Amino acid sequence: MGLDYNTHGGRDVLNVSCLEVPNVSCLDVLNVSCLNFLKVSCLEDPNVSCLDVLNVSYLDVHNVSCLDVLNVSCLDVPNVSCLDVLNVSYLHVHNVSCLDVFNVSCLDVLNVSCLDVLNVSCLDVLNVSCLDVLNVSCLDVLNVSCLDVLRLVPRRS
Repeated sequence: MGLDYNTHGGRDVLNVSCLEVPNVSCLDVLNVSCLNFLKVSCLEDPNVSCLDVLNVSYLDVHNVSCLDVLNVSCLDVPNVSCLDVLNVSYLHVHNVSCLDVFNVSCLDVLNVSCLDVLNVSCLDVLNVSCLDVLNVSCLDVLNVSCLDVLRLVPRRS
């Protein structure tokens, strides 16, 4: 579709073939082949100073009853080939100073009833070939100064 540059509503969108994101105060999306936010009953993103999604071939968020991103100063997801969040009843990320996901070939979060990341100063996921979180009833990460997952490879059976 070539170059699609849109600053309507404080959005910067470059080279995006498919983009559906409602009610985002600041969104920078560069070189994204497909970004979908489908069947989201509640999307709240107040006080988000910067949200960047760079070089993402596929990012899918659907069947989410409530997705909240509150008070995030910087959220970066560059060089992600596949990121899927499916069938999540509640996903909450707030009061995060910096959350980075770099060079992830496949990151899947499936069938999560509750995922909370609260008061995290720095959360980094770097060089992850495959990270799966399946059938998690409740996952809470509270008051973490720094959480790093580096060079994670799939677990061998």
